[in-house]
Amino acid sequence: MYLKFCKIDFVVVILSAIGNIFVIVQSGHNPQLANRTFGSSHQIIQVYVPDLDRNTEEVIVSRGFLAETYNITTDDGYILKVSRIVDPSDIMHAKKLQRKPMILGHGLFMSADSFLINSPILNTTDLPYGNNLGFSLMLTGRYDVWLVNYRGCEYSQQHVNISVTDYRFWQFTLDHMAQYDLPAVIRFVKNKTSYNGTIGYIGYSQGSTIGFALLASQPHYANIIEPFVALAPVVYLENSRSFYRYLARFVPLLRRRSHKFFLSTAFLNNLIIGSTCHWITPLCSFGLAIRFGFADQRNLNKSRAELYARWYGTSDWNIVQWGQIYLNNRFARFDYGSPELNRQYYGMKMNPDYDIKQISPNVKIIIIQSRNDDLSTIPDIERLRQQLQDVGIKSIDYKIIDDPRFTHLDFMYGMNAGKEYINALIDMLARYT
Repeated sequence: MYLKFCKIDFVVVILSAIGNIFVIVQSGHNPQLANRTFGSSHQIIQVYVPDLDRNTEEVIVSRGFLAETYNITTDDGYILKVSRIVDPSDIMHAKKLQRKPMILGHGLFMSADSFLINSPILNTTDLPYGNNLGFSLMLTGRYDVWLVNYRGCEYSQQHVNISVTDYRFWQFTLDHMAQYDLPAVIRFVKNKTSYNGTIGYIGYSQGSTIGFALLASQPHYANIIEPFVALAPVVYLENSRSFYRYLARFVPLLRRRSHKFFLSTAFLNNLIIGSTCHWITPLCSFGLAIRFGFADQRNLNKSRAELYARWYGTSDWNIVQWGQIYLNNRFARFDYGSPELNRQYYGMKMNPDYDIKQISPNVKIIIIQSRNDDLSTIPDIERLRQQLQDVGIKSIDYKIIDDPRFTHLDFMYGMNAGKEYINALIDMLARYT
């Protein structure tokens, strides 16, 4: 009976998505984009986008910057790829060390590339900082930008002892990213830059979750991270309307499977993205929609949909933890599925909450969200904000995006990202530089 209802729900989602495809097909597109079209208004054929064949370093260089790449080993043996954007003029004038380090953490099924590939154009007269957050920060001349790829992402699928084909490699969750990954990157950046002040951290979606988990479990990081910027933060999912709530039904199965999450495997990426998505643009939009909500997608440059639609790796267990957060309405650590296992890992039979009350009142936080976000919803963020205020945190800057078309996805890939939040964020960050 359980499996029967799972199948029915999944079919409902797929049918809804197919209906959405037809809406997307009928939607208009920018006539300045070099799309081939079928008929007079149906956007069908996807054009070649050079960024499809570029890795992070090549994207950075293609925009006129230099790139540095580092492999950072965490305390539990995972090897993370981290990229640094370097302004050539800084080297010429020896200014690089004057910039404040800013670490950017990506969302679920994404990579560091998501902060760089929104637009091939750096900036315009109307948008002096452009729509690509990683480059926007560089254009201010004030920040030393570091891009982290969390474990499981295609750029960070190495371990000092365990092969990526071994199921043990994939026994991780966002708990491990908060406990090991982000601290390792912060430590490395501090040592590499010799910067005397605090380090900024900007987390998008799951990247923000990792930030809140770190601050709740290791409160002293409030004295190291300043500010912590939470873009479209996801801590509670009680009011979420995204596709992920359907995956929550598969928690028992995925917890037992304990491997790379099947939707982010190379086979499905090649099938969906490399083949179908390359030729039929609406299917790319469908792939984005099931992850970020069937909302208005007119803010997306659909000529780059194939680039945006890529699924970067994560583990079954990470998806299980998100399912648990949704089903139990708790911001809690991973539940291993039995009192005995939980006691082995936590010393108690129930997986503990991340206690927001443990976050230091000295922390400096910036929260930016959108009214039209199916994943990071207004009521869930209000619940988080109230808890932060109860702690006594006085420095919480808050911005809400009122554009009814601005979705969860648009923080990374919206054609109006610069106008709607990047310009304002840069103004807010100036107080911490």
